[in-house]
Amino acid sequence: MDTLSEAASLLPAPPARLRQDTATQRAFLPRVNRSVRELRRGTQLGAADRPWIEARLARLVRRMAASPYYREALAARGLSPRDLRLLGNLPQFPSLDRTTLVARWRDLAAAWPDEEPDLVVVRSSGTTGEPAPVPRDRYDCLHMWAVLRFWLRALEIRLPSQPRVALLDALPGGLEYVADLPLLRDGKLVRISLVRKEPLARLRAFSPHVLFSDPEGLNWLQAQPDPPQPRLVLTSALPFGVAQRTALARVVAAPVVNYYATTETGPIAWECPRALGLFHVLVPDVWLEVESGEILVTRLRDSALPLLRYRTGDQARLAEEACVCGQRGPVLRDLSVRRACRFRRPDGATVDAWALAWLFKQVPLRAFRLVQVGPQAFRLELSADQRNQACAPLSLRSLRGRLLEALRLQGFPSPRLEMRLALGTAHAAKPEPFACEWPRAGPTRQRS
Repeated sequence: MDTLSEAASLLPAPPARLRQDTATQRAFLPRVNRSVRELRRGTQLGAADRPWIEARLARLVRRMAASPYYREALAARGLSPRDLRLLGNLPQFPSLDRTTLVARWRDLAAAWPDEEPDLVVVRSSGTTGEPAPVPRDRYDCLHMWAVLRFWLRALEIRLPSQPRVALLDALPGGLEYVADLPLLRDGKLVRISLVRKEPLARLRAFSPHVLFSDPEGLNWLQAQPDPPQPRLVLTSALPFGVAQRTALARVVAAPVVNYYATTETGPIAWECPRALGLFHVLVPDVWLEVESGEILVTRLRDSALPLLRYRTGDQARLAEEACVCGQRGPVLRDLSVRRACRFRRPDGATVDAWALAWLFKQVPLRAFRLVQVGPQAFRLELSADQRNQACAPLSLRSLRGRLLEALRLQGFPSPRLEMRLALGTAHAAKPEPFACEWPRAGPTRQRS
């Protein structure tokens, strides 16, 4: 049995929708190729390239003109979508915050299923409060493969025909599947869950050329004996520090791309492997501003969901500079996103607090913060105006029960949970949903 067949035999069949989607990818190959060329051009930007970037504003203007929300919001300020002609016009336009996205997502979108039958709605992680519904058209769901191909070209990494890509998933749920990748040289994609039995055996059997995971999954990988040796490793979602990168490099020789993305925007920037701490902005897909330290994203890539000056809640400094790797253009420095957090079990081991994030997607919370305050004691802080929300007490009781059960599975035999209405609704920066106050010296903020 070959390695691909062996890996596939260990995994359940993918959902019908996934099989249908992969069968229709080839029609998007010209658009993927065009995206790769544009991203490559975006690595060598000079003053003469600004009109080339600004020409993409026309797509955004058309989408905003078709969006009921933007027509209303701009008219209230005496503006029209057609007033957005130059990048220098952006500060005159209103920003979009996450609260507004949650409330107005239906009329923010410029198309709906009767116009674009393949439009789907995904939800953000919910770790800063109620998950944000994000409408995506068909290409939105496939664009990451164009970005991956761009990174492979930028790093001069060659893949064979029919390359193998693995998603190493450290979150609860255990979803696993096998799918085709027509947009990546007729490759194969496998999702492998660490919560199922023998993940290392399945990963070795598949022997991926490209490996996606988050830092928690890579922490697991670097501790395994004789791990697979992919040609490229990609990670996101949480900070991936120098110590983690060094530890992984001892056992996996592949370069690591640490990229910055959100569910709402897609990929935004990627950390230069030759200049750690510096993130190259993915121009011309996005254009960034930094206002009072906060990153605002305008998406110039055409999409059913027009995003104009979207407030990410993340912090950074924005600059234009030439990098030692040879790229020129906008970069982010001092990027500060989610804080890594580990809860300490009674036996002294630690567990990733973010593994509990999926529980909070099921209940409409304005905001929350789960804090470990003792060996098995936790405090769930909710928004002070939670009682004014359409959130049934039954849902909160259900959340409480599932959260206690999840803590038991994480190694807390008798967890205790106090629930408080303690949080305000205004946040100067992205909220910190998980914290450990036991022992009293909790983790410090990490930089990506």
